[in-house]
Amino acid sequence: KCAIFETLPTWTTDKTYTFPNKSGTFAMTSDITGTNSGTNTGDNAANSSSTYIGTTAVALNRGSGALTLAGITLTTPNIGVATATANIKGEPKHIRFAIMDPAGAYAISPTLCLVPSIDAAITVTSVKVTLDATTNEVLGDLKRADAFIGLANAAVVNDFDTTSGVRDDSTITSAAIASRKAIYLSFDSAPNAAIKIMNVDITYTYD
Repeated sequence: KCAIFETLPTWTTDKTYTFPNKSGTFAMTSDITGTNSGTNTGDNAANSSSTYIGTTAVALNRGSGALTLAGITLTTPNIGVATATANIKGEPKHIRFAIMDPAGAYAISPTLCLVPSIDAAITVTSVKVTLDATTNEVLGDLKRADAFIGLANAAVVNDFDTTSGVRDDSTITSAAIASRKAIYLSFDSAPNAAIKIMNVDITYTYD
């Protein structure tokens, strides 16, 4: 075995090497600097390719640095409108009404039917009454019964006795009312004739 050593010359000026190719030339100086000339025919920013979604061709174009899609249409999905077909458990519901001339109404009947037959089991959570003045009061109860005619198995749900013209009670101990029960107001005594309006708001939820 033998080794041949050769001392490489020391260049005093830059040298340029030229490599011809199919589309242009590449020039490089001895300090590994130079320029690239010619046309790049490989994958570049102007190229595009196609893929398929189902049987639809989708072109992916990356011209001028922007990615675009061709051959596919985007549409807004139709999710429809949600509708409830049954009672929503726990959602507050209200029975709101006003009695004009409570004394006159009492003279006709001391009981006033609100719901002849409730459609499902409920729980009363609040009873509010507001009169048109603070100088007179009403006394009575919100009740339930098997039916308004005859008032069989009547039971008190909560009173509506006012103080200074107002009753606001959300701590009700006998609030459960079974399905198909009648719900009504029952006055304990005739309201003062000076009372013009009795406003009532009963809140309940489905069980």
